[in-house]
Amino acid sequence: MTLPAHQPVPTRDAVLMLQAALRTQGAAADAMAVVQAHIAAVRCGDAVLMSADYSESARITRGKQQHVPGEYFPLALQRLGSSVLVVQGLTRIDAGAPELGTHIAMQWALCGGRADGTRGTDTFTVVGDRITHQHVDLHTADF
Repeated sequence: MTLPAHQPVPTRDAVLMLQAALRTQGAAADAMAVVQAHIAAVRCGDAVLMSADYSESARITRGKQQHVPGEYFPLALQRLGSSVLVVQGLTRIDAGAPELGTHIAMQWALCGGRADGTRGTDTFTVVGDRITHQHVDLHTADF
């Protein structure tokens, strides 16, 4: 799946509707839909909505550092500036232990702004309707 940079930015209300639909599904929510809702929140540029996709105990691993989503996303948005996330692919990964969650790999690039050309792969672990872990693997120098 590819989301081009020129795709319209979802409104806050549209993202809230996506998230609400997933919350009603709870444990039955599709992991791919959870990650797609998170991508919509990122494209919307709202740190609160981005954080809402994560469980309370979730962490984001970036390099050797672990981050709490609610603290990470406001800073990430500042660093991104006018750069736009372009999703180049989403892949469900069979981890062999479904009770530990479903893993979704997202290949991405940043276009425009100071982060232009930054690329990486994020791997999300999803349990029910929430992301429980995200691992960021940069393929280029950090921005």
